[in-house]
Amino acid sequence: MGQLLRVPFRGRITRGFALTLSETPPAFSTKPVMAIEDESPFFSPALLKLVKWIASYTASPIEVVLKTAVPASVLKPSARPKELLFVEPTGSAGDLTKHQAQLLADIVRVGGGWMQQLVKEFQTSPSTLRALERKGCVSIAARQSRRDPLAGRSVVPTRPLQLNDMQAQALATIFAQEIGGRGATALPGDGRGAPRPVLLHGVTGSGKTEIYLQAIARLLEEGKGAIVLVPEISLTPQTVRRFAGRFGGQVAVLHSALSDGERYDEWHRIRTGEARVVVGPRSAIFAPVANLGLIVVDEEHDPSYKQDETPRYHARDVAVMRARFEGARIVLGSATPSLESWLNAQQHKYELASVPARVAGRSLPDVHLVNMQQELERMGHVPIYSSLLLEAVRSRLDRGEQTILFLNRRGYARVLDCPDCGWVAECPECAVPYTYHRADQCLRCHVCGGWARLPADCPICHAKELSYGGVGTQRAEAALQACFPRAKILRMDADSTSRKFSHDDILSAFRAGKADVLLGTQMIAKGLDFPNVTLVGVLNADTSLNRPDPRASERTYQLLAQVSGRAGRAEKPGEV
Repeated sequence: MGQLLRVPFRGRITRGFALTLSETPPAFSTKPVMAIEDESPFFSPALLKLVKWIASYTASPIEVVLKTAVPASVLKPSARPKELLFVEPTGSAGDLTKHQAQLLADIVRVGGGWMQQLVKEFQTSPSTLRALERKGCVSIAARQSRRDPLAGRSVVPTRPLQLNDMQAQALATIFAQEIGGRGATALPGDGRGAPRPVLLHGVTGSGKTEIYLQAIARLLEEGKGAIVLVPEISLTPQTVRRFAGRFGGQVAVLHSALSDGERYDEWHRIRTGEARVVVGPRSAIFAPVANLGLIVVDEEHDPSYKQDETPRYHARDVAVMRARFEGARIVLGSATPSLESWLNAQQHKYELASVPARVAGRSLPDVHLVNMQQELERMGHVPIYSSLLLEAVRSRLDRGEQTILFLNRRGYARVLDCPDCGWVAECPECAVPYTYHRADQCLRCHVCGGWARLPADCPICHAKELSYGGVGTQRAEAALQACFPRAKILRMDADSTSRKFSHDDILSAFRAGKADVLLGTQMIAKGLDFPNVTLVGVLNADTSLNRPDPRASERTYQLLAQVSGRAGRAEKPGEV
């Protein structure tokens, strides 16, 4: 089961997956399978069981779930790796010219490489390399080249850290239950049981990632694999660096920003067992990890784990079910757990592991609430930044420390209206106000993605003066730059991270101290660890309370608690 087949269908040849095998012939006539395209199954029995469960639970067609579980690029012939010429040193000869001898020494020093790269790096020619081959100094053969999504990205090797008592207890809780042992959840029709999920409730900065790393290391020693889910693509580069620094080439990354070739290579590295640790957002839960031992769902409360198109699955719930089907362990980690996970822990459906304090005895940041109504009375208008926040930013600039500013609304102004007649620029499809984006001088709908040109005047009364209401990240950036002209400010939102590697580039520049302030939406609110950040400012902190969402208060608290946790994560105290 699970193999990719070539079959006749409606007068054409197409491909499909074998879902079940039956020894009894069906009551209707069938056509024979033309070929098995790949003897190795694309779906293990447990993964196939998971696909069927998702189709049933979400009332989705099973073919749609199959397409979700296997990236389209994996099935594209054009995505297969191309063969390139690889040059490998084999020996030395005495009749080399000076240039050939130096070239051979360079090839030996770097251990060989792709011909195209060596020609460029050592300023030589293919004919010179062929001459070395004829003299028996190198071998040149065609090899498949891997498209590495981490190529050119620095990864610093790390060693396990000493866990404090609370971290060690949490790690012990993860391994307290034996597979199929007492307390395990028995599966219908399956002889083995799966350990209960573990809810790891640790405050921000408590060292949850180190617990994940040491849990995975123990399972890798047992020959098992792991999947680590993160809620945002923006968190993937930092998380991948941490895991690659500990586990090297055993780490694979899967997310939508990869090219078809990169995704093809990473997926097949996982399938063949070359990569045993997978990191990625929600779609990574379908990674074909053999002998899966652990699933980690970091920031398990995050709403981005819910897919908003068919099949509308929640990656956290799918992860729990996959762990059950695989007989694997699962850890749900968060400083602000979702209410349903917390209830499951209270009802002992989940094991609860708590880490209530930061590592090394560091304190949580001091939090100040600023009533902007008082700023209005003092200044005669509502400013974007309170005087307290501006003074706090100024003191960080003077001390060489960094600041994170959080505003969960991108664009320049959230509404464009006419002060004379009250006209509001709205999306005709969604009936919600357009957001004005100053970078390209257009109006954009953040619901459907539609856009319109910026009008020269009001289409109703033809007034020339239009009003820009509300504040987005672009406007907040411009205002902050006006207050601190010499400050280096980075903005991180959906508009500034559209190109490949942009998430990683922005965060790497901020980590390297090339910017004083990082301003962004919710993609900077969680999971990031910058030792020099001592100040977090939250603009319009209560805006999300007014959303028409029954979870508005819960998610507002989670966002505020998460972004507050970015401050004071090292020796210097933090302030919010």
